[in-house]
Amino acid sequence: MTLTPRKQDILDTIAHLTATSNGIAPSLDEIGVVLKLSKAAVWEHAVALEESGYLKREPHRKRSLTLTELGRNSLSYAVCPHCGK
Repeated sequence: MTLTPRKQDILDTIAHLTATSNGIAPSLDEIGVVLKLSKAAVWEHAVALEESGYLKREPHRKRSLTLTELGRNSLSYAVCPHCGK
């Protein structure tokens, strides 16, 4: 799957917010505020990214979005694999 610019923005935002909050994944609301999207729109993109193997999440848990190896390799900027920054 080729990432659309919006899906790329969501991956980059998850990585950035996770790195700047001591490894705690952002909520859908926080991602929406940064990208000026509704929570439902962020959810739809997150589900598509999960189905494509870019994200992983634990059902029924808040703040459980994590990037898979494919997701980390698809970021538009470099991220340290050890500290996430």
